[in-house]
Amino acid sequence: MSTLRTSITLASNTLFPTPVNFTKIVNETIEGYHTGFQQVTIAGGGDALLYDSSSAAGNTGIVYLYAEALASNSTNVSITIKYGTNDPAYFARLIPGDILYLPLWALHYDGITITAINDAGLPASLSFFIGEKE
Repeated sequence: MSTLRTSITLASNTLFPTPVNFTKIVNETIEGYHTGFQQVTIAGGGDALLYDSSSAAGNTGIVYLYAEALASNSTNVSITIKYGTNDPAYFARLIPGDILYLPLWALHYDGITITAINDAGLPASLSFFIGEKE
């Protein structure tokens, strides 16, 4: 078992009508499959499979996704999520330098697919981490 410590800080004196300064820290236990940080370069107009569940059918839990579109990219990277026989749904579009953290609860791990898509003509790089908690 491994521990994943997640923190988020939102701070701005000018973006919202009232200044905000918010920090949340959570420690999660990763019990199942997990990857180290990986980096993938996605060809222009191409895609990269980030996660395709291989756990036994019937397992319920959370899939954690952290993704970062490198600041050096000159194009956006989209993240799609597919569950079961449903069509993939666009979840996020990361502009260069953007990050994403998503704890995705799943009734059954089997059938979850997470894909990164590069809609433009130039290559784009994405760093990511995947972990499961049953």
